[in-house]
Amino acid sequence: MVDSAAQIDDALVGELKQAGVQALNIQPIFLGQHVKIIETATRASLPSFSDFVAFANAGTLFSYGVDDRFFVVRTAYFVDRIVRGTKPADLPIELPTEFALVINRKAAAAFGLAIPPGVMAQANEVIE
Repeated sequence: MVDSAAQIDDALVGELKQAGVQALNIQPIFLGQHVKIIETATRASLPSFSDFVAFANAGTLFSYGVDDRFFVVRTAYFVDRIVRGTKPADLPIELPTEFALVINRKAAAAFGLAIPPGVMAQANEVIE
């Protein structure tokens, strides 16, 4: 497990690949350093993926996770309720209900991978 972007370099990614790792799952905690991590993994011919849409836009093979728009809409709802006097403890706890699959065809092509048509049909967005 890596908990700092500074730990991720060509040597580490090379070791992971030699150990049999076939892909990297990049977590949102690395937002801000994700481009460096994606580029490092790509140099080692190691595809990456994430549950954060911005990472697919930056070059991961795909992302699948909570649709970012869900957070924006629900945050506005909760802020409005609190500003109008509702106590935070009285607001419901919610789980996300909308998820997005974003496929980066450009990244797939760079790794010589073909995305099956059934998977492509389920994508919310395809990056060419």
